[in-house]
Amino acid sequence: MSSRLLSRRADLWAACALVALALVFWSPWLLRGQVPVPADQQSWMLPWVASQEPVRDPAQWDALWWDGVAQFYPWRLQLHRSLSRGEWPLWNPAQLCGYPFVGNGQSAMLYPPNWLYAVLDARRGLAASAAVHFCLALLLTFLYARTIGLALWAAMVSAVAFSFGGFMIGWVPLPTLMNCATWLPGGLLGIELTFRRRAPVGTAVLGLSAGMTLLAGHLQIAAYVLLAVGLYALLRLAVQVSRNHAGRCPQRLPCLPLAAGLVLGVALGAAQVLPTLELGQQSPRGAGTATAEGLQFHIEGALKPAELLTLLLPDALGNPARGDYLGATVARGAAYGERCGYVGLPAVLLALFGLVAGKSRWRWGFAVAAALTLWAAMGGLPARLLYFGIPKLGLAGGFPRLLCLYTFAVAVLAGVGLQALLRLSERVSGSLSGLARLVGPVALLLLVLDLFTWGWRTLPSVPWARLYPDTAVTRKLQQLRQPGDRMLAVTERGHWGLVQRPDAVLPPNSATAYEGLESIDGYDSLFPARYRSFAVRLENEGRQTPTDVAPLANGNMILLENTASPLLSLLGVRWIATRDGGQVGTSEDGWFRADGLLVRENPQAFSRAFLTDPELPGKGDVLQRLAYGSPSLRQIVPFGDPGTCNRYDLALPARDRSKVLIVTNTAYPGWHAWVGGVPMPVMTVGETFQGIAVNAGPACRVLLAFVPSTVLSGLFLMLLGSAAIAGLGAFSLAQRRRAGGDARC
Repeated sequence: MSSRLLSRRADLWAACALVALALVFWSPWLLRGQVPVPADQQSWMLPWVASQEPVRDPAQWDALWWDGVAQFYPWRLQLHRSLSRGEWPLWNPAQLCGYPFVGNGQSAMLYPPNWLYAVLDARRGLAASAAVHFCLALLLTFLYARTIGLALWAAMVSAVAFSFGGFMIGWVPLPTLMNCATWLPGGLLGIELTFRRRAPVGTAVLGLSAGMTLLAGHLQIAAYVLLAVGLYALLRLAVQVSRNHAGRCPQRLPCLPLAAGLVLGVALGAAQVLPTLELGQQSPRGAGTATAEGLQFHIEGALKPAELLTLLLPDALGNPARGDYLGATVARGAAYGERCGYVGLPAVLLALFGLVAGKSRWRWGFAVAAALTLWAAMGGLPARLLYFGIPKLGLAGGFPRLLCLYTFAVAVLAGVGLQALLRLSERVSGSLSGLARLVGPVALLLLVLDLFTWGWRTLPSVPWARLYPDTAVTRKLQQLRQPGDRMLAVTERGHWGLVQRPDAVLPPNSATAYEGLESIDGYDSLFPARYRSFAVRLENEGRQTPTDVAPLANGNMILLENTASPLLSLLGVRWIATRDGGQVGTSEDGWFRADGLLVRENPQAFSRAFLTDPELPGKGDVLQRLAYGSPSLRQIVPFGDPGTCNRYDLALPARDRSKVLIVTNTAYPGWHAWVGGVPMPVMTVGETFQGIAVNAGPACRVLLAFVPSTVLSGLFLMLLGSAAIAGLGAFSLAQRRRAGGDARC
């Protein structure tokens, strides 16, 4: 039996062992009905705190991990509902009077691993998706390490150190960042295969990895991954040029295959990137630019020198699972997951040994990469270059997120160190020679024990039933809701902070978690700026002192408190929930009490769709005139349950003269209308809502459908990229036994 066949079998067994490790790690969540989301923070908010005993008092509020409760779980739940009934949720009607779900990159609805949610509900899907990505990260890192020449045990150590390290574990509750980072080793693997004269498969792997990191949904981490992959390719080209000049192992530069791989990756990811860029341009963030003040803000939130101790001892400043994390005292609003670069103490020691005793030509490159990315995470010169060199990237999030690159670099160095240790142990002769075979397994075992025990005690684990459980008030709202009704739950903005647990009432995005409920507040990093402007106007209606709609601690959130504004009626807000100290369970016509809340009905609420005179939208402040004007200005159009996220079918009554149909959904490019089967343009009314001009005539139907051109263009490019990548993969498989085998230098 050839040594090559033995090596392949060993690699296969090692890959199976790595997958088994991922399944063992995630078994508490997969088998015990747990969800890796910190619902203990939610359990202390109304109405849940009044209907069940809280998990524990989160004395230290983790504003970052809260996003797993407030954003990612509701988004995955909406994805599951839509996919399970056979539709793509391009639009989210449950928040902010509607906004593009596909434009929110972190919805990641076009990311193939997220299609698991077609068959798994969000509670099961979150753990299953995490397990899938840990398997992918393990396998891709292992293959990359083997390709650059690391021994079997050394490659396994690198894979475990990265995949179960601080960045991957820390971002589990916010899965898009972890999902994007998963494909970093795949991009580097594609480049290495290309340089090792396996251009077709290398181009395919590079294109697939680049496209998947874009589809995974977090453009900041995707940009870091693509930046690292691009710099890696340039450095490999520079090294090959020097070799060619020196006459050592000369070969043609694979510029075309590398460029083709990146182009195919961009094409594959276009279906997500184009809608996200479109929404980004129309969001409040889209107008931002790189400024000295913005840089200073990010530097204040960068990794602090005191936090470097956590690279060796992850709980040196405490652990959120114990409620004793001291990060907020070191840096403003510091969150444990965002600032954790731990890869296991055994891995760090091996990395240091590799720098001293290693012979691999890769060690200094990865050492420099680790040092530069750590410096950048601390707000050093590399971070400043990124902030001003790629302005929109600098606005996306904090510098500590560069730890995704640091943890990978140290993980590879750990493999280099173990390789050096293996070679050293092999030199021992006599009776000790048999012990050399234990060095690799023992090093891997120590690393697994270290990272598993830390990861298990750190990650949140909450029973399914405690995540957005039904309560008396949510059941009542679902029973009372009529088609087209919206609600508002009032949380005072002053109660929302970065350090202390907010005293919230049905916090933003809760409506998405309860099917059928729709709210006018919301929480997302990208949403239409026109709706935010309208919300500011609503909040300041009748006020002497202007105020914002976002709490100081979070500019991505809309919290409305002005329940007296007539503009609420214009939006169709029929139910208003506020904190209540009265007797629980009592009710009268138009209001009820439950779960510590007082829920009032607004009988003046408009229908979501109504007809008005055609000259009204063209004269003065149309929203003011509609909200304050006589009911005769509008003719109600019945608003039925659409049964879909992306379209509305309205029954239009007979009209004796031309009218304008106003639908109080947020106006956004991509909406199309047909009146009686005839296409009509959708205009923007009052700079905020949708309007369709309709002529006099008999009763007919109006169909409104959301079909954005950015999605259609992106899907076309995605199909082209997928076909090209599949073709390259098939060609490579057909040629895998060609003469010459693995041509290495």
